[in-house]
Amino acid sequence: MGQLRSTLMLREAKRLSADAHRLSQSGNAESNGAYLLELLALEILLKCCVLLETRSLERGHDYVNIFLRLNASNRQAIIARAANRMGPSANYSDPYWLLKLFSSNFTRTRYPYEAYRPGLTEVEYERMGTEWLDAGGIVEDATFDFRPNELFGFIFALTEFADARIDA
Repeated sequence: MGQLRSTLMLREAKRLSADAHRLSQSGNAESNGAYLLELLALEILLKCCVLLETRSLERGHDYVNIFLRLNASNRQAIIARAANRMGPSANYSDPYWLLKLFSSNFTRTRYPYEAYRPGLTEVEYERMGTEWLDAGGIVEDATFDFRPNELFGFIFALTEFADARIDA
């Protein structure tokens, strides 16, 4: 069942990523739905790669701990492949920080209203966005930090890693 399960996981992750791409390219998206699909694809790919290497199926959304189940040389190869694929448009200098961010985003962007204090008014909400933009729109100061290029690179590298082992 391990080989079939990993094949099905890889297939599902590819489908989710393709759906995310179609949604983001449609021009009709009104939510972070495409990003959530990409995060789900990332999680499934992480778990697929660990299953291929360890024959153990991981649970939960702690992407760092899931990634750490891979041996060090495979982790380094995946990070290097992601960085190589994305070039200067993505920063993989701290891949564990990125995985922690993506893990947090998987939970937080599903319930974005929980990121704001109770009683926040629409006017205050809009002012927060305006003040953030007026201050230069610094990503690190944003309520949510998506890092789409880094996410794409991880998905690309993990897909390649899984494909190579399933086709072997």
